[in-house]
Amino acid sequence: MMLGKHKCAVPQWNDARMTYVGTTDSVDGHGEQRGYFQNVHTNGDTSFGTFGAKVAMADAPTVEGTWRFTRGTGSLSKLSGSGVFTAQMTSPTDSEMTWSGSYELS
Repeated sequence: MMLGKHKCAVPQWNDARMTYVGTTDSVDGHGEQRGYFQNVHTNGDTSFGTFGAKVAMADAPTVEGTWRFTRGTGSLSKLSGSGVFTAQMTSPTDSEMTWSGSYELS
């Protein structure tokens, strides 16, 4: 499980708290990861989604994959969207993630 906070120019997403939970299956340092994420936004609304990715366990483990929103609450109740993301471990306990894509609220 990874916990973090979004940094984004869009106020609705900036400072949202993210929980990312996945399972990884790897052989010889390469594999796949699948899981779920939840974002708790500063106004209390929540967005939920799934992801799938390729994993490389090199000197700095990396994850590259796709994500998709599955639902939301409050003002995000009609949320849909998808995109890509990358993550890289920056220390034994920290990682940096970049998410991009598109979403709709209708």
